[in-house]
Amino acid sequence: MLVVAAAILALLLRPAGREGLAPVPAGLPATLELGMASAPGGAVAMRQTAPFAYRYQYLAGGPADGWTTWEPDGEFVTSYIRESRTSGMTPVFTYYVLQQSVSGDGSEQARVARGLADAGTMDAYLRGLELFFERAGQAGGTVILHVEPDLWGFGHQIANGDDAARVAVAMPAATGQPSNLAGLARSIVALRDRLAPGVLLAYSLSNWGTGHDFTYGHFTDAEVRVLAESEATFYRSLGVSFDLVFAEFADRDAGYKQFVENDRGASWWDATDFGQHAAYIETFGKRTQLRAMLWRRSRTATR
Repeated sequence: MLVVAAAILALLLRPAGREGLAPVPAGLPATLELGMASAPGGAVAMRQTAPFAYRYQYLAGGPADGWTTWEPDGEFVTSYIRESRTSGMTPVFTYYVLQQSVSGDGSEQARVARGLADAGTMDAYLRGLELFFERAGQAGGTVILHVEPDLWGFGHQIANGDDAARVAVAMPAATGQPSNLAGLARSIVALRDRLAPGVLLAYSLSNWGTGHDFTYGHFTDAEVRVLAESEATFYRSLGVSFDLVFAEFADRDAGYKQFVENDRGASWWDATDFGQHAAYIETFGKRTQLRAMLWRRSRTATR
């Protein structure tokens, strides 16, 4: 049986302006902090385990069974924020809705493309985001929203280049935005600015959006930096500024790969792998002026 393990968050901090990095986003501590996934009702126990600074929860599901139905009128967000703050932690949400809003089979990339191209899906998607920002704005204070992991990586691949304007999106006419992925990003930022200025938006940095995943391949340091430059160019083509970037080590941990997928330990990293990963994030950060938060979603096997 597979169970989802905790997601860990850590803000990569260096003095403001050092080596061309941007300042730490307002509302976040100027020290290295950790966080962990925590279900509703679990804040007190989490805080008693260790002095965590961040408490983490997915917002997921389609229109019929998604997060907006977990409590009436989106109050799940309000409750989670309130509980986190009472225990002295910043609430962090990952918004992972698009793929689960699309019916039918197909690869993850194909499902993303199909969802982006469907007017009804995109209208519902933006209405869900609007509800989130309304609830977060009413709660006030600092909240982090990690915006749709995998979307930007798949978008980069669909574009077959570094320009988000090449990815078609059925944007509602009322947004006044172009019908492409850049228009979607701009609509998300506009909703935040209007409804919840205290929410920090996090862009999800993919290791594989370029079509070359250095996480499991063999690349030189120079090649890794070129991949990061490509990712940064794609991000800048959105024409908006997120507040920080979420970077991940991999979609599964090395133990999962070894014991569940039977790769005989090939996915374990050494010092070179960690160094290249740091260089990848640093290069992206310098080009985009975004601080990075390390994010981990892992699975483990139980017997």
